[in-house]
Amino acid sequence: MDLIKNIFKTNLFKVTSLNSVSVLVRMAGGFLASKMTAEFIGPAGMGLLGNLRNFLTSLDTFSTLGFQNGIIKYTAENSADEEKLYRTLATVFISILFAILLISGLLFFLSAYWDAWVFKTGEYAWVFKVLAFSLPWYTGNLVFMAVLNGLGRYKKVIGITIWGNVTGVLLSALLIWKLGIAGAFLGLILYPALMFLFSFYLLYRTFPRFPFLRWKYFDTTLLKGLCSYSTMALVTAVCSSLVYISLRSKLMVTFSEDEAGFWEGINRISSFYFLFVSTLLTLYFLPKLSQAKNTIETKAVFRAYYKGIIPVFAFGLILVY
Repeated sequence: MDLIKNIFKTNLFKVTSLNSVSVLVRMAGGFLASKMTAEFIGPAGMGLLGNLRNFLTSLDTFSTLGFQNGIIKYTAENSADEEKLYRTLATVFISILFAILLISGLLFFLSAYWDAWVFKTGEYAWVFKVLAFSLPWYTGNLVFMAVLNGLGRYKKVIGITIWGNVTGVLLSALLIWKLGIAGAFLGLILYPALMFLFSFYLLYRTFPRFPFLRWKYFDTTLLKGLCSYSTMALVTAVCSSLVYISLRSKLMVTFSEDEAGFWEGINRISSFYFLFVSTLLTLYFLPKLSQAKNTIETKAVFRAYYKGIIPVFAFGLILVY
């Protein structure tokens, strides 16, 4: 009993509990959106939406240059040193700004190519033109959330995620109801852009007028360190999207669009129950590992993970089964 009480009192358990609420809200919203998609546009629409979702996952990584984990690490490490923190944030923001401008141009002017590769229909080039204009807000939210994670603002990050998911589901439901498959595409694109409003507000309160946005703080040494995170992230993003889009396209050609949609539905369920651990790793453990100053502190972080999270996750998997 004492062990259970001690677990309940830990900061990790409090973060885990809040994260669980966030994940449950996200799961409920995902199920609702998937149900509406299946009802209003059918299983074939699920397949097309899955292709766009995988494309956006890769776009997340390319538009942030694969820096997300690096942003969390360097922000957590330098949070107590204003000069180093400003150098980190300036290097991140300026580098990613150039990436956004380049990728937005490629999305807009090569929209027909992306449509042929992702959807293979020739009907949805406009989706990528809309995405080109929403990319700054889309990517900005990812960067702001990574910075807030690195600063240890767990409750605020979870709060943004919860309210963003609720708003996104309501928006998606309305758009699907009114516009069908076009509405589903727009909902998927615009939802992260809406979350930008929440994350921008919180980051602006932390850094009024963004004093770090000065060229003098740009640090090429830090940029090299951040780039060390890029290779793995970019390779993973490309390979995973290629595999999923190819699988879904193969199902469409070999069987039918409906069968591809059914496969996507099952795949969505699978991804939902991994959200609990994957979000907690980014939200809590990566900043803690970055702040660990020696082997003893690092081992303590790992020990807390294996003792406090893995048993709960295993129990959850049994329930799902």
